[in-house]
Amino acid sequence: MLRSAKKLLAAVADMVHGGSENESLWDFNDNGVNAHMGGSIFAQWQNWRFKNILPRSGGWQDQPLFVLAKMAAIDLVYATFEYTNTKDADWGKLSPTQIEIKRQVDQWV
Repeated sequence: MLRSAKKLLAAVADMVHGGSENESLWDFNDNGVNAHMGGSIFAQWQNWRFKNILPRSGGWQDQPLFVLAKMAAIDLVYATFEYTNTKDADWGKLSPTQIEIKRQVDQWV
């Protein structure tokens, strides 16, 4: 379950625009971040990320907002780990949200 679609969108927007906040906009708890997205959203994300195929025909404006928000959240986590796993990763370039994602996920695994 997405705890707050508004917070999710704000976090993604903060990432895109560089944000000026010094704290993460995502809510984390001891058990993790709960997002019951279903398996199909990951397949849709993979098609978009690796094949540039959107879930629905047409352009970005033809996609349901909730699908774009979920795909953006998945992509944020993916991009964070892809970048931090590179040899020359500079953690100073990560947003507070990305740092918190990395910190939380590293604790869970």
